Amino acid sequence: MTHDETYDWALGTWRSGVGDFENRYHVSINDGFLKFRVYRPFDGDIFQVKSVDVEFDCIKIGGNWDSTRREVVYQFRRGFETRTIQMLFTINGSTPIFRSDNRKSNVTSKTTGGIEVPWHLIGSWRDDEEDFRSEYNIISTGKSLLVYGCDFIDSEIYIIDDVQWGDYFVFFKSLVPSNNRVGSHKIYRTGDGVFQMDFQFTYRDIVIKVEGV
Repeated sequence: MTHDETYDWALGTWRSGVGDFENRYHVSINDGFLKFRVYRPFDGDIFQVKSVDVEFDCIKIGGNWDSTRREVVYQFRRGFETRTIQMLFTINGSTPIFRSDNRKSNVTSKTTGGIEVPWHLIGSWRDDEEDFRSEYNIISTGKSLLVYGCDFIDSEIYIIDDVQWGDYFVFFKSLVPSNNRVGSHKIYRTGDGVFQMDFQFTYRDIVIKVEGV
């Protein structure tokens, strides 16, 4: 992207998170173009920048981390203070899930209380890749499906809404109050019998300029 002085507020090195979860964002000018380098100091993971878009006061970069290959989009907006930037980022992915309640069912779907229920998805589910601590419990009331979500380590309750379902899937949206993470989830069974969850998570954060870098 060609350099424009309008975006000088973004130049420099910025960080978000702490410890193992700290990310660094280095924005510079090279041959008249804005360049981006995003990495994680803890383990050296590199973010491969695939696209850069500019919309008024927003710089948007898309790509993936080497370690996960998941699609991520970071949006940076000028902060209220000179050494902060407001950041919104979205993660798209898909991960296998497993039952945490040892429930077993060979029934794909059945009608109960007048509704068609994906019976094979009733129960509690966790995954190995999303955040290693979320659990989602799908319950049939006979008239509808309910979904409960929580952090099974610290017992934080998630806010769940927009629950939808069909013969082979359950879809819902979530909000994690402690970090304002907004998510959409689709749980289903693949043709080869693997239980899977497709997801999109959106986070908001404040990134801080790193002095002397």
